[in-house]
Parts: sequence; C-alpha cells; structure tokens
Amino acid sequence: MCQKQKVKDLPYDSALARILDSVYLVDQSTRSLSGKHSAVIISSDSQSRNLKLIDSLYAQYGWLAYSQVGHKGAMAQFLVIQHSDLQTQKKWLTRVTKAVNECLLQPENLALLTDRILVQSGKKQLYGSQFRVDPKKKNMCHLT
Repeated sequence: MCQKQKVKDLPYDSALARILDSVYLVDQSTRSLSGKHSAVIISSDSQSRNLKLIDSLYAQYGWLAYSQVGHKGAMAQFLVIQHSDLQTQKKWLTRVTKAVNECLLQPENLALLTDRILVQSGKKQLYGSQFRVDPKKKNMCHLT
C-alpha cells in the first residue's frame, strides 16, 4: 500500500502555491465544452507552458505535496499531465505512481491516468474512469 511519509511536516510554500494555483486556473479555464459533441477545446500554448513549468518544478522539488502547495497547487501538477499528449502521459506514469506510493497524490488520480493511457493506446481501460457523451442517447458511456 502507501509508504507513509510525513507529508504533513513538509512546509507550506506560498510562492509555489500561487504559481501552481495560476497553472490550475489556466488549465481549467482553457478547457470548455462546445457544440453538440462536447469536444474539449484546449489552448496548446497554455498546455505547453504549463507542462514546461511542471517539468521544471519536478526537476527541482520532486512531486509537491498538498501540505506544500495546497489542494489546487497539488492538483495542478496532475491535471497538466492528465491533459497532455499520450507520450507525455506515459513519461509521467512512473512519477505519478511514485507520488501515489509516497502518499503525495490520491490513488484515484493514478487510476485516471492509467485508464487514459490505455484508452488512447487502443486498449481497454482497467478502472472504467474514462467516459464520453453519446450524442444520440444524450448520456455518458464508458470508452473501451
């Protein structure tokens, strides 16, 4: 299971928290549902800048915990990875797994990333976390 690390003892860094809070806001605000097919529109410039920042922060600090950067800051790291291309997601899978094992990230985030990688690779998802809207039935259905 999770190797307990004293994450609550890690000091809060307000400067890093503000940076990652802005990454979170940009990541979430550049995504919108549009049209009848609910396609997600993503600003590739914003995504690229955010990914470079996450790469840089990880190289310097490792995975930043909730106690260090707050909820939005910690989630920003994962969301940027989750919303990246397949190659980037695969590159980060080991790091996300490590963050979960060190209790720095919730296990459900690893499930989301794993399923997203599998679906984009043309394989069946393991956890059933990936959905799409069926425009004819107007309901959610699992991606295979």
